[in-house]
Amino acid sequence: MADPAAPGGIQIEGTGKFYYPSGATYEGQWKLLNPPLPPPVEDPKEAKKKKAKDEPPPPPPEPPKRVRHGEDNLNPSPETDSVRARSTDVGFVALSFGVLAALLHLSATLYDQGVPYWQIHAVLGTAAAINWKLFDGTRQGLGLALLCGLGAPAAELVLLKLVPLWHYPRGDLLGGSFVSWVFWCYFAYMPALGSMARYLWSTMREMEQQQQQQQQQP
Repeated sequence: MADPAAPGGIQIEGTGKFYYPSGATYEGQWKLLNPPLPPPVEDPKEAKKKKAKDEPPPPPPEPPKRVRHGEDNLNPSPETDSVRARSTDVGFVALSFGVLAALLHLSATLYDQGVPYWQIHAVLGTAAAINWKLFDGTRQGLGLALLCGLGAPAAELVLLKLVPLWHYPRGDLLGGSFVSWVFWCYFAYMPALGSMARYLWSTMREMEQQQQQQQQQP
């Protein structure tokens, strides 16, 4: 039976019968001369420090992920995908500029014929909206068209003040120095410029892919 006072419950003395290889026997008391030492009692604080030292450091926190709302270049809308695919055709780009030229010619004709400005607004506004729908149709394209329709006339006003090389004889804005329907002319520029930009972007992307493939070839 194990001695409860012994370290780890190991029996260090007792009685029993022993058999030797020579055939002799011994029966009586015995005692373990070199009992194992009890394990050292470790300070809880030191044990905690040692455990913290042995454990690998925690991984660094992951950087916050950017959450994208709405549609963008990484997740384009169906309208954007459609106009991107059509803009890879140089004929589509040429047609968009042809329609732009026709709209500008229409505005000049209406102005020369003395058509009332409210009618010019109605005709050019309808034509510009159809032009945007056919050659762009995206929300970002609409926003850029509105920005162009407002920003370009403002820049033209500055040029008219600095370099008065042209003027509008029958202006209805700013004391007769500017015409309000010019907004639709600049609005109509955006689909053609957008299609050309997409065409150039797709062409440059194809060139980069071809260069990468050539570099990867042995």
